[in-house]
Amino acid sequence: MTPEERMLEDAKAAVRSGDLARARELLESYFKTNPRNADAWVWMSTAVTSEHERRLCLKRALALDPANKSAILGLRLLGEKIGEPLKLIPVEKPRPKKPTLLESLQEKYQIIREDPQKWTNFKILSGAGAFAVLILVVFAIVQLGRDRSGNEVVRFSTPLPTATATLVPTPTYVGPLPLWMKLEATFTPTPQFVSTPHIRMEAYSAAMTAYEKQNWPKVVEYLTQYLSAEPNSPDVLYHMGDAYRFMQQYVEAKAAYEKAANMDPSFAPAYLGLGRVYMSQTPADLNQAQIAFEKSIALNPSLYESYYELAHVALLNNDPSLAIQRLGSLNGLVPESSLADYYYAWAYLLQGDVPLALTTVQQANALDITALPVYLLWGQILQASGDFQGSLNPTSTFLTYVPADVTGTLVLANAYFHLEQYDVAVSTLSALINLHSDNVTALNMRGQSYMKLQDYARALEDFQSVLSIDPRSYEASLGRGKALLASDSAGSAYLQFTRMNNLAETDAQKAELAYYRAVTNMSLGQLPAAIRDFESFLSYPAEIVSPELRADAETRYLQLVTPIPTATP
Repeated sequence: MTPEERMLEDAKAAVRSGDLARARELLESYFKTNPRNADAWVWMSTAVTSEHERRLCLKRALALDPANKSAILGLRLLGEKIGEPLKLIPVEKPRPKKPTLLESLQEKYQIIREDPQKWTNFKILSGAGAFAVLILVVFAIVQLGRDRSGNEVVRFSTPLPTATATLVPTPTYVGPLPLWMKLEATFTPTPQFVSTPHIRMEAYSAAMTAYEKQNWPKVVEYLTQYLSAEPNSPDVLYHMGDAYRFMQQYVEAKAAYEKAANMDPSFAPAYLGLGRVYMSQTPADLNQAQIAFEKSIALNPSLYESYYELAHVALLNNDPSLAIQRLGSLNGLVPESSLADYYYAWAYLLQGDVPLALTTVQQANALDITALPVYLLWGQILQASGDFQGSLNPTSTFLTYVPADVTGTLVLANAYFHLEQYDVAVSTLSALINLHSDNVTALNMRGQSYMKLQDYARALEDFQSVLSIDPRSYEASLGRGKALLASDSAGSAYLQFTRMNNLAETDAQKAELAYYRAVTNMSLGQLPAAIRDFESFLSYPAEIVSPELRADAETRYLQLVTPIPTATP
C-alpha cells in the first residue's frame, strides 16, 4: 500500500470513529496529489460539518464521476434533482428499403379506385374511421392537459427560457506543443497544490483547465470572474498568485498570496507561494523565502512541497549537505518524486559526485518525462562528466519548450564551444546577448569563441563590454590581455596583466596569470623576468593548472635556461 493509499484509509477510519477533524486533515493532504478521486470527495462530504460544504463535496465527486451512485444518492437526499444518466440508443444496421406508408396507400388506393364495388365500400368505411380518429384526438388532448393527480397543467407553445451561464471559450495553447501533450506523462507537470471544494461555475472550471495547460493570462481572467462571485476563497487567490508568478509578475503574485494569508492565517499554501515569490525575485531573498517555507510547514507539516523548497534554498546557498538532510526528512512520507530526485542530483553535482548525480537525474527523468528542469540539469551533469556531445540532446529538449532561458542557452553554447564548433557558439550567444546585453557570462564566452576564431578585434570588444559592467572581472581582464597579446600589442598586454595582480584570488588564477605574464615578457625580450614568471608558474601544484599550459611553460622555460653552445674556432 502506497503512503497516499494509507492516508486515504486512515481518513476513512477517522470518519468511522467519529474523528471528523482528523479525517478532514488527512483528506486535505490527500487531495494535494489526488484531487480527482471522486470516492475521496464522497468521504470528505461525510467529514465536513455544514450542509453547504457537503453539497459542494458531492457535486465535486459527481463532476469527476457522473455515475457515482454515492454522490447521486447524497445529493438527492439533500434535495438536488439528479436525473438518471443518459443511455446510448443503439443504431440499427441499414435494412433493405421498404415502400413508405404513403407509397403503400397510393398503391392500394389505385387498386380500389379501379374496382367500383370496392370504391363504394371504401368511402363508407373512411367516413366512420375519420369520426373515430377525431374522438381519439380530442380525448388525448384532454388527458395531456392534466398531470397524474388530475390537476390541469398550463402549457406554452414555446419552451420557457432557462437561465444559462455565459459561455467561456476553452483556452488554447500558443507555442510549441508542450511535453505533457506530446509525451505520456506520469503526473501533471504543474500540480495544483490546493483543491478545496467549489461550485462548478464555468469560470472556475475554465480557469482550472487553463491552469493545467499553463495558459496563465486566462487563469487570471477566469479566476477574477470567479472571485467576483465568491470573494472569500483563499485557495482561488493562491492559484491566481501562481499564475502571476509564472508570468513573472511578482508584485501581483505577492499581493494575491498575502491576501489569501490575511483572509485565512492558517492557510499554509499562501506562505508556500510567498516563499516562491521571494526566490523568484532578482536578486532572490533566500532568507525571507526560508522564513515563509518554515511557517507553511508549521501550519501544515504534511505540505511536503515546502520541504522541497527548503532543500532548494540550501542548494542556492551552496549547501548540498543541508539539502540532502532536508530531503531525507521526507523519506517514506511521500511517493517517489521526480522533484526529489532532481534536487538530490543537484546536490550530488555540487558535492562533486558526478556519477551518482548522473544516475539520479536519469531516475528523475524516468519518473516524469515532462519535468523540463530535469533536462537542463541532465545536460549540466553530462558536461561535468566531460560528455559535451551527449549534453546537446537534453539541453536542446529543454530549450525547445523554454527557448528564452538564459541558463539553458549558456549550457548549450558551452557544449558547442568545447566541441570546437565556435561559429555555432557565437551565433547561439549572439541571440542571447541581443536580449540580455548585460549578461557578462555570455559576453565572456563569446569573447573566448572569437579568440578561437582569431577574431581578436571582436574578442576585445566583448571583454571590454564586460569590464564596463564589472571592472573587477578576472575572466574578462585576462581575456583582454590575451587578445592584446595575440594582436601583437605585447606592451599593452603586459600592462593589462600587471594591473590584474589584485584580481587573482585562487592559486589557479595566480598560476595562470604568472604564465601569461611570462609569455608576454618573453615576447618583449625581458628574458630574466620571463624566467622568474615561468618558475613561479611551475611552482604551483600540477593538478591546479591546465596540462597544456604546463607543458608549454616547461618547453619555453628550458629554452630560456639552457645555454646555447657557441661554435669553437
